[in-house]
Order: sequence, then structure tokens, then C-alpha cells
Amino acid sequence: MAFSFCDKTDSYELDEGIDFKNFVGRRYGAPKMCTGIAIFQSSASLRLHIHSYEESVTMLEGEALCGVGRQLVPLHPFDTCFVPPNIPHRFTNASLTKRLVILWAYSMADVDRIVIERNSADPDRRCKGAKYLPFGSENSTDV
Repeated sequence: MAFSFCDKTDSYELDEGIDFKNFVGRRYGAPKMCTGIAIFQSSASLRLHIHSYEESVTMLEGEALCGVGRQLVPLHPFDTCFVPPNIPHRFTNASLTKRLVILWAYSMADVDRIVIERNSADPDRRCKGAKYLPFGSENSTDV
């Protein structure tokens, strides 16, 4: 058994204004899963991305918008979504003043995050060579 304490867990910025903390994973003796939280500053948004495994996301604090294909779904505390593998998605803090906190869980300990939108600072850069599908475009995947 292992314990992870939030106030003693290092955070890292995954996208601008979004800090992640990993709580459960391989380094804690969990070879088949990974969990943690993401704390979004006001208006912060993850870039559109996919994973090669299942993901569950639960809103803990604040209001979110979940972008899936051309859909934008509002989410509130304790709302939960399940994202199948390879479905383009993103989460955005819907508030201009308050933070958003989400709990995420992956069905893999070795995680990937394949960004599928252009990096505005370097438009030719892709993560793992993923195809460019701008959020909300006619080519986006609908679910």
C-alpha cells in the first residue's frame, strides 16, 4: 500500500496556467493505472489531445467546458466524463475569476498525451507527429 499526500506532491505545468500532480502510478507501485489532479487557473485550457487508453475525469471544483469533436459540454462539480482511447478532447476552465480542479484517472501507468493542434509559438511542431485537427473544424471527430 502507498499513500500520496497532495501538499507533498510536486506539481508541473503541462499547459500554460495548468498544474498537474500525479498521485498514483508506477512509482507508487501501481503498474496498471495512473491518477492525479489538474488545477486550471482562470480561463486556462488544455490543448486538444488524445490518449491511447481510457480516461475518466471528474470535476472537483469550478466550472469546465469539455470539448469533444465539435461538441462543447459544460461540466460542474462531481460531473464525470469517460473518454475512450483516441478521441480528441480538451478541458477548459469556464470561469474568468475562479480556478478549476479536476481528478483524472488513466487505465495505464505509462501515459501518453498526443497533442493534435498546432502550437502557436511553433506552428510546425507536433507532438509525436500527430495529425493536425483544429478544434471545432469540419475535420474534427464527432462522438
